[in-house]
Amino acid sequence: MDQAVHLAQAADRYWAALVEPDADAAYAIVEDVIAAGTPVSDALTDIVARSQRWIGEHWASAEWTVSQEHSATAVSESVLRRVMAELPASDDSLPAVLVTCAERESHSLPAMVVAASLRSWGWPAEYAGSPTSEALAARIAEVRPAAVLISASLTSSLTRLARQIATLTQADIPVIVGGSAFDPAGDRAIRLGATAYAKSPADARTVLESLPGVVRQEPASAEHEAYRLERNADDLARDAVDRTLRTIGSPAGAFTPDHWSVVLATFTPHLVAAIAGGVLLADPTVPETARSWLDQVLVRRRAPEGVTGVLWNELRASLRDYPTAWALIS
Repeated sequence: MDQAVHLAQAADRYWAALVEPDADAAYAIVEDVIAAGTPVSDALTDIVARSQRWIGEHWASAEWTVSQEHSATAVSESVLRRVMAELPASDDSLPAVLVTCAERESHSLPAMVVAASLRSWGWPAEYAGSPTSEALAARIAEVRPAAVLISASLTSSLTRLARQIATLTQADIPVIVGGSAFDPAGDRAIRLGATAYAKSPADARTVLESLPGVVRQEPASAEHEAYRLERNADDLARDAVDRTLRTIGSPAGAFTPDHWSVVLATFTPHLVAAIAGGVLLADPTVPETARSWLDQVLVRRRAPEGVTGVLWNELRASLRDYPTAWALIS
């Protein structure tokens, strides 16, 4: 059987295990595929990572609840931990690397896939989770890695990521970044000052095999306003949401985490932080994409018509003290 067809069929069975959710069944599917000769990286990318995208799509389209999303994600994280525990010892001739998430990001699965893939190729890759800057610095001092690989799934992480990159590259530590927060060409990554961009575990391996001699890149400009906006994102978002609900009429009653008003309040801080990322990169597509995503999510949850437009106007009114941000979204 063609490997692509075999992996697609395995992915369908894996999805059924996530729906249950059944961690043992999910692991058995991945284990069988690897035992049949499929490289670990291919199995994790084409089955686990692909299914994680489906999980996100099902939540965004309101087909799944937050609880279902969390349960299925926990199954995949369990599978990855078990796969990593079964991998052979690393190649001592290769330098150690750290794989982590952008600070304060909870989307750990992509970084876990990268760490497991690198370890399957012999690299001493340690998955460090999503540590604070202080915890990451302490771990770097212990491991002394040849490079740090950082995964960022959300554009609201870009300003925090820029600070992480600056701290690491100033210490001459190469930083390789990847994830859905970046454009496919990797332009955002380089503008943030990263040493390199990798769009897949295989790309990360290639970069590690020939790390560039120049670690430090020229960082993006407009840092002061972007960081000030990111620091105040929660307050600005809260005020904008309050005014939006007063304009369209606050819904009555107690709501689940999946009600549109709860989603609005939960994700507006991410929208403000995405605006900060757009300021940092002078790239209006960063907040525009975040706004479009939020609008689709709210529509799927039967929010009042035009609520995202009202929110956008309220945010714009709040950004008079942030001239670059105001111009960017106006």
